[in-house]
Amino acid sequence: PDFQGRNTSGNFAMWEGHDFSIKRNRDPQFWLSNFTHRLPWTDGIHNISMDKSPSYLNVLEFPNITQLFKQYLPNAKIAISVCNPSLRLYSEYNHNMDQIPDPFLNFYRDKDDVPVPTTFSQFVDLLFQTPDSELCSRLPRFCERNKDFYLRKGQYSTLIQEWISAFGKENVLVVDMKDPQYEIAEKLLELVGHDILPPEEYPWEAVKDSQEVDFQSKAEGYTGRTSAFSEFPREIGMLERYYAMYNQELARLIGRDFPLEWNAQSSES
Repeated sequence: PDFQGRNTSGNFAMWEGHDFSIKRNRDPQFWLSNFTHRLPWTDGIHNISMDKSPSYLNVLEFPNITQLFKQYLPNAKIAISVCNPSLRLYSEYNHNMDQIPDPFLNFYRDKDDVPVPTTFSQFVDLLFQTPDSELCSRLPRFCERNKDFYLRKGQYSTLIQEWISAFGKENVLVVDMKDPQYEIAEKLLELVGHDILPPEEYPWEAVKDSQEVDFQSKAEGYTGRTSAFSEFPREIGMLERYYAMYNQELARLIGRDFPLEWNAQSSES
């Protein structure tokens, strides 16, 4: 079925459902049935269904996710919001330490003689262990999984290319998380098509008046992702150098320059 349609009477949003990724891995037999049971009755005229799940971008961890979407939701429109990948990693580390410290740290505790990253500095140093290092020579799979779990999630160009290949460039929107909400709303309307959701039916004033929601982690010492520039300049510099080529490729892929700005942010802070 096609769950994408016109929204004239409100919408139904599934907040980080992770159905096509985490939940499918946990329950391969019934994941799709559970997903459809949580959907509203979408008729393609009066309502629209959305699913916001950051795990869907991680095609390294879930390599068949774009094919699954194309199979079950062939006419879906894909909207991807990204931020500076170096700061994304800093935010994820603090989120994990705040929300899921034991599962997060157990990945390291379960390995023999692996340092447990109780600081962001230790976390980054582990990610940059080279293949010929003592640790990665002894535990090569651990080092690769560690990079897949965290470092490579910021290789946006590689990840987004998979969605473009599956759905076509015209059906994939990539925006900067820092773009004004009003501009993002305009781009979303262009994405779904004015014949599906005419601009005159959109609540523009509500968007203009809306306040940005702050989901800042409550991890001890965390004061927002941009604080990493001053608190961890060495680590952010390492990450920026790593991500630079992927940021350049993303700018080329989507035809926008904002990913190039990420390559110089630490020097400007």
